[in-house]
Amino acid sequence: MDYAPIAVCILQVYFENFEDMELNTLLKKKEEKQLLQIARESIACCFNSNDLLLQRIAACKKELYRRYTVLDIPVLKMPLACFVTLTRKKNMELRGCIGNLEAEKNESLLENIIRNSMSAAFNDSRFEPLEPEELSRVKIEISILSKPEIIHFETKEELFSLIRGKGVVLQKGFYRATFLPQVWEKLPQPELFLRHLAAKAGLSSTAWEEASYAVYEVASFEED
Repeated sequence: MDYAPIAVCILQVYFENFEDMELNTLLKKKEEKQLLQIARESIACCFNSNDLLLQRIAACKKELYRRYTVLDIPVLKMPLACFVTLTRKKNMELRGCIGNLEAEKNESLLENIIRNSMSAAFNDSRFEPLEPEELSRVKIEISILSKPEIIHFETKEELFSLIRGKGVVLQKGFYRATFLPQVWEKLPQPELFLRHLAAKAGLSSTAWEEASYAVYEVASFEED
């Protein structure tokens, strides 16, 4: 059986802590729409010149941060991590997904959204860079993450009960991978979920039995 899932996000790993908080209370609907607009404008900005892509990305990061840092949305100033996912509206196939588990040093959620939006569009190694005409045909989803918490268990049944429905980080030695909670919709059986996650980490499908785990919550919202 092929244990490589169809729609998964690429993980960029950073290690800065932030205070735990109730993710579901962070944003109002109006603010969620503003964050999604920031993500879309982050991608659109990169189509506005003929410079090299790296130059466009650098210039747009600076411009967008200047433009949006004045917004009165406190969560944007917090050191929170996120994933940004792009899917095709026509068939809901993955078009790009990049994120990190914890915020990079001194990086705000605003900076994280801008950077990961551009990376999902242009730097996901599984896809060609997004073309200008594609932008109107993709839907954007943002997932804001709580701090991952290490879990302890004695049996696989206990492990299954602790991870079900949550974001999961699998680690074995230097190998590490994560699935957002949304992956449970495609892989609802815990053992199959972990087999796929182990494969994503570059391990054998049975290596999940000897791995360690952390879980996290997600506040996720997407465009209409």
